[in-house]
Amino acid sequence: MKKQLNIVLAADLHYFPAAMAGGFNQAFKDDNYDVGKPAEQSEAIVQAMLQTLAEKAKQDGLDYLVIAGDLTRNGEYEAHVRLAGLLEEFQRKSGVSVLLAPGNHDLNNPEASDYRSGEKQPAQRTSAIEFHALYQNLYPQGARHDSQNPCNFAFDLNEDYTLIAIDTCRYDEHGHSQVRGEITQKQMDWILAQCACAKQSGRVALGLMHHNLAEHVPYQAAAFKGYLLDDYLRVRETLADAGMRFCFTGHMHRGSNAQAVSDSGNLLVDISAPTLYAFPCEIVDIMLERRGKKVTAQTKLIPADPSLDPAESYRFSFCGSQGGGVAGFCLANVRKRLPRILSEIAQAGGLHAFLVQNGMQNNSGALRAVCAQLDARYIKDPEHTVKLVCRIVSESLRLRMSTLPSKRYLESLGLGHQTRPGTLENFLETGAAMVYWRGDINDDPFMQDALENLRNGTFVDQVLRFAIDKIVDDLLSLRPNPSRKAKLALQAAMGLLISLSHRRAISKVLEWTAREYFGKPTTGEDIIVHKGQAKVQAREDEFRKPMDVQVKLSADKCCATITWFTKESVTASDLALYHSDTRCVPKQNVTHSVMPEPFVARKLDLGLAKIMGHEIPANKHTVTISGLVPGRYVFRVGDSARAWLSPWQMLNTSKLTRSAHALKFAKGTASTAARLLNSFRLVDK
Repeated sequence: MKKQLNIVLAADLHYFPAAMAGGFNQAFKDDNYDVGKPAEQSEAIVQAMLQTLAEKAKQDGLDYLVIAGDLTRNGEYEAHVRLAGLLEEFQRKSGVSVLLAPGNHDLNNPEASDYRSGEKQPAQRTSAIEFHALYQNLYPQGARHDSQNPCNFAFDLNEDYTLIAIDTCRYDEHGHSQVRGEITQKQMDWILAQCACAKQSGRVALGLMHHNLAEHVPYQAAAFKGYLLDDYLRVRETLADAGMRFCFTGHMHRGSNAQAVSDSGNLLVDISAPTLYAFPCEIVDIMLERRGKKVTAQTKLIPADPSLDPAESYRFSFCGSQGGGVAGFCLANVRKRLPRILSEIAQAGGLHAFLVQNGMQNNSGALRAVCAQLDARYIKDPEHTVKLVCRIVSESLRLRMSTLPSKRYLESLGLGHQTRPGTLENFLETGAAMVYWRGDINDDPFMQDALENLRNGTFVDQVLRFAIDKIVDDLLSLRPNPSRKAKLALQAAMGLLISLSHRRAISKVLEWTAREYFGKPTTGEDIIVHKGQAKVQAREDEFRKPMDVQVKLSADKCCATITWFTKESVTASDLALYHSDTRCVPKQNVTHSVMPEPFVARKLDLGLAKIMGHEIPANKHTVTISGLVPGRYVFRVGDSARAWLSPWQMLNTSKLTRSAHALKFAKGTASTAARLLNSFRLVDK
């Protein structure tokens, strides 16, 4: 018999009642007008969503509305009181049950504010106990609450599914909520008990939490730290093996589905809702259908307010004109994030030390000289640096990226130009519009040509030359009447330090990232068929294959130590070793060891250095080999039983080869660059 359950998932409402906004006075505007966020409309958008869902329930039927956290702007107690009233009224009139979990904005938030006085004033915060009390009328009869935290509860939706709602909020030493989230061991014990109950009763376990369990955008774990749950690899592995098949999340403000498979082959699907606090203000319509062990989930993004005009609402999106367009978005992020990056560089001991810490293996005098000048001018004066970078970014956006004009959204959104060659700003705004409108990047000649210019390095070369010129001009502004020779020397030195291989590495990363963000057309609809067991693949983001394989030979070349890292659940340390000359397995003594050690994984390789890595709990594997004879060996390591192996690599015991550096210069180039830089000093060290 066919059984269906209809759920609508919403997240990140960031509800703030107009009564607390002080008539949307200047204090409110100064504090809330972030790029692309409809601060004044938050209350109206929530009310429109509830009206839309009430009509859907009446016409098509709807079983549950589930909300994955960040119900309020910053956890204002009064906002929770008013929202609870709206949800209770919706539940009573529509007959649709409302189930929810808190987010990082909802509990013990020090940013809770009230603007009625004309100034920003602290507002009453909301604790977990108060949160539970305020929404207690929404909790259904039969809900099983965690005695340690009443915000955690489990409820049997019907005879097929059990929903487990989890409070993933994490707090600092002052008890204030953080962006990051966690599941404590006590919580995990309670969750596993609920999963066991669901399994025993023949039900499928579904999760509800604010933080993601899988990456929904490239490099989410590194670039958007705090949006994935702490220790997410271990948590999702545990939950998948316990029988949880789907988890409803938010936090990332992006509507998409992401899948993860445990080492045992159990699939867990993270269905994440977009935010209601940014246009186009969408929610996720989910239809679950179960037939035995097979569960099918059909997901579809739908507007919270169908009356919104798409072209008009785009103006209020993150890259729309209301938020200052792409330029406003980029500059806002520079001003927000660059000071933090400069602080991290300063704490590392300067730019050269920072690059070394992040994988750069070069100690040339040229690089140290450049870094010293940049430290003195920019790291020690972050205010000046932010202004300079903003100026470079603003002017870079106007650089030509293609000979073709950008016309895709000229008529509908006023983006681009009929005949003028497309710029970087055109590329970014068109890509953002394609994500918003679910367009296909492959159908647009301008975007395809721009991507090709990214891939082949043409545009990256242009941007780097432009940026170097601006930095050189800025450095030389410290000298009275700088000579043309000085400018040419500094340009040459900085140009030599960014080699062709570095530029190509940067081009490759940027082109791949653009295609990942802009190049995957979607209708906003997805069908996920969950059959229980899934094929276990050694994907990069699963960290099952050996990472960072390193070889160290003894002085007599008779012994070798090979080390590598995997995620902590992978414990096998197998070695395959062959003598490439004799084609036989050599006789040698081999010892194995595995020790837990954190590892910074998935760094973004820009040639000059690797950046944006993120730390994962890992195992460090060590294999020591003795009895080696002169010659060449080939080897690979990993888990041979499950084919999670490294590529074949060479081990040369006849002659040590010089280790390759990430930064390479043509013969004489490094000394030339160093000589040019040392011929004059722009800033005293």
